Amino acid sequence: MIELDRYLLTQFPIFSKVEFDDGDFDAATARNDFEWQFWLRHCCAFIRGQDLSTNIALYRPCIEIGLAINQDIEVRLSQALTQISTDWDWQQAKSLAKKLIRTDYSLLAGKDNSWHNDVVKMADVITNAYPSTQLAPVLAILKKKPSEESQALQTLKTYGNIVLSRYKRAKLDYY
Repeated sequence: MIELDRYLLTQFPIFSKVEFDDGDFDAATARNDFEWQFWLRHCCAFIRGQDLSTNIALYRPCIEIGLAINQDIEVRLSQALTQISTDWDWQQAKSLAKKLIRTDYSLLAGKDNSWHNDVVKMADVITNAYPSTQLAPVLAILKKKPSEESQALQTLKTYGNIVLSRYKRAKLDYY
């Protein structure tokens, strides 16, 4: 699958990321509103076979979605930081920056009554909710513009801890 990811990214530069998530058909079609079903309906592109999204209703933005689709944030953050700390990779840094912004935004989408795909619009929602949050350095990573890798790494660590803290707080408040 990794070779296919790379091939598609080089052949179709309009895509910033191609990801394949293997899933069990029964798990994907089970009643799990805020995980697979939301993901299939709103985040996946149908390529071939049976389009599982056709029988799934549209979702409104809500905290349940933000919590469900980001259950992996602590592990993803830790793994990504470990990897780029030892073997710097701008693509990995960019992927982590997007993940952090999307996670932070997804916890606010219900309050904002929006579901943006553009990370700049997501960043606007975040800074409106948390005016002290400085997202310019994180957005700079998406454009590969920090002055040095160590600065980018520190930005990702700092913002990653903020996002993780917000996720945990939202989870405690919800449950």
